[in-house]
Amino acid sequence: LSDSNLPLSGPASVVGRAAVLAGSSGQPIACATIAWAVPDPSAAMAMGAPLPLDMPAVQTVVAQFFGWMGEPAGYVSLSQRTLNSQPVGDTTVYANLQYRLNVSATTN
Repeated sequence: LSDSNLPLSGPASVVGRAAVLAGSSGQPIACATIAWAVPDPSAAMAMGAPLPLDMPAVQTVVAQFFGWMGEPAGYVSLSQRTLNSQPVGDTTVYANLQYRLNVSATTN
C-alpha cells in the first residue's frame, strides 16, 4: 500500500502518533505508538553524524504490536524516500500481523 498523504517528517509527521487496529466490527482491538525504526536521521545529523544530504535515503518508522491478551502481534512499517532531508514520493505501508499461538480468538 502506498499513500501520498502520510508524511514521516515535518509538522504533519505521523511519528509519535498512534496506529490503531480495528476488528471486523470497527472497534479498536490494539494500538501502538509510531516510532523511528532507527534513530531520527535529522537528530543523528545534529549530533555530527556524517550523513550526506544530497544522497537519496529512506526513512522508516514502525508501530510494534505485542499481542497482549489475544490482540494481534507483529508490526506495521512505513517507509518514505527522502532527498536533502525532504520527502520525495509516497509512503509505503507494510503490515506483518498475526495472532500468537495458543491464543483463541473469535472473528465474525
